Amino acid sequence: MIILIICSILWVLFYGSYFLKMRAQKKRGILADRLGWGAKDASTRKLEKWLRTVTYLTGLIQLLSILLSHYFPLLITAFPIRVMGCVIGLLGTGLLVLSMGTMGDSWRAGVDMVQDCSLITTGIYRYSRNPAFLGFDLFYLGFALALCSVELCAISAISIVLFHFQILHEERYLPTLFGSEYEEYRRKTPRYFWKL
Repeated sequence: MIILIICSILWVLFYGSYFLKMRAQKKRGILADRLGWGAKDASTRKLEKWLRTVTYLTGLIQLLSILLSHYFPLLITAFPIRVMGCVIGLLGTGLLVLSMGTMGDSWRAGVDMVQDCSLITTGIYRYSRNPAFLGFDLFYLGFALALCSVELCAISAISIVLFHFQILHEERYLPTLFGSEYEEYRRKTPRYFWKL
C-alpha cells in the first residue's frame, strides 16, 4: 500500500509540474508544446506525434496501475526493488523539475523553429544536454520497477526508446538554430550524463 501512495504522489508531482510549466508559458504567449506541430520535416513530425501518443498512454497506464493495481499482476514483488523504483522515480521527477526551471522560457517539448529561445548551457545543462529527457527516462524506469506489470514495463520501454529517437531528431535542428554555439556545447557536454 505504501508503494501505491508514493507512486500516486510522484505521478501528481511529475505530470503536474510538467503541465503547470506548459500552462505558465502559454499565459506568457509561448507555445511550449510543439510535439507534432510547426516547421519540421515529415519524419520528425511523425515521430513527435507518436511520442505524444505514447507519452499520454504511458501516463494513463501508470495511473491505472495505481488505481487498479489488483488487475495488474506484478512481475517483481520484492519490496526493496519496488522501493528502489520509487527512489529512481523521485530522482527523475526532481531532474525534470530542475531542467524546466533552468530552461526558463526557453523550455519546449518538440522541435521549434519559429519561436525565439536561448541555448541553455548552465545549471544542470552543464552536465547533460538532455536532463529533462533523462528525468522522463528515470521516472518511467522507476515507476516500472515500483509497479512492475507487463503492461507498464512494455509501454515504459517503448517511451524511453522514442525519447532517444526524439533527441536524435532534435540534434539535427539545433545547429541550425544556434550555429557554432551549439556545436561547441555538443563537443563539451554529453548527450545524457557523463559519457552515456
